[in-house]
Amino acid sequence: VSAVRYWTLSRTTPAPDNFSSANITLYYDTTPSDDEVTDYTNLTVARSVNAGTTWFDAGGLATGNGTGSITSGSFTTFGKFTFANLLGGSNPLPVEIVSFSGTYEDERVALKWVTASEVNSDYFSVWRSSDGITFTELGKVKGNGSSTNSNLYEMTDLAPLTDNYYQLKQVDLDGRVTSSEMIYVNAPYSENNVQIRMYPNPSKSDDVQVQIMTPTEREQVSIEVLSSTGNVMVTATSQKFSNLHSFTLKKSVLPAGIYIVRVPGTTIAKRLIID
Repeated sequence: VSAVRYWTLSRTTPAPDNFSSANITLYYDTTPSDDEVTDYTNLTVARSVNAGTTWFDAGGLATGNGTGSITSGSFTTFGKFTFANLLGGSNPLPVEIVSFSGTYEDERVALKWVTASEVNSDYFSVWRSSDGITFTELGKVKGNGSSTNSNLYEMTDLAPLTDNYYQLKQVDLDGRVTSSEMIYVNAPYSENNVQIRMYPNPSKSDDVQVQIMTPTEREQVSIEVLSSTGNVMVTATSQKFSNLHSFTLKKSVLPAGIYIVRVPGTTIAKRLIID
């Protein structure tokens, strides 16, 4: 990566309605500062989105040595741009993830990502969070080492949460780790065939047992108990990989009355009577 200079490019806000991607053309010269372009066949545009800590290959074709220009490939994320050599010397550019997406279908999240090129890539680690702060690892996918070709990778989250934040960590053969941007995927309940069982109902003096049964296994299920005036009386969450999630509603916290037990964010609900 060039040690001479870089350019910072930001997108106007709001973006134009017809915006999809952008390219940047960088011009290099020997005066007033020498950009030291002596191998234009391996020259590329480097892009950084984290203040220059990590640089990615943005592609490009240069016009010649000494003085000339190079236009990058298309990108959608702006940041800092400079010159780099594809051979890299002692600091080759890491993997560039050009896209990372997740699609919810049939109670699963299909994750896909594409790399434009890879240098010393060992593997990708996929991480998930319910709040975008605390993450756990879902699994690993083997990388392609060093490659100048575009590569497609896939992984399926078989038991998504309702709110899912995903992030990739690409690990080089030397142990260097590069993190992708986060993506968010909402995985709402498929309300078909979801059942709520409650017993005893009506209840006179006993605690009430609530069971939520889903057609496929879920790692997390929550319920709310609402009073007849709409106040939330109880919230509870069951966290286990199962299609049967059980809850106990204590009689001591529910005075006599009519309540609605529901799964938040859905229309799944059932009436509960406490005598």
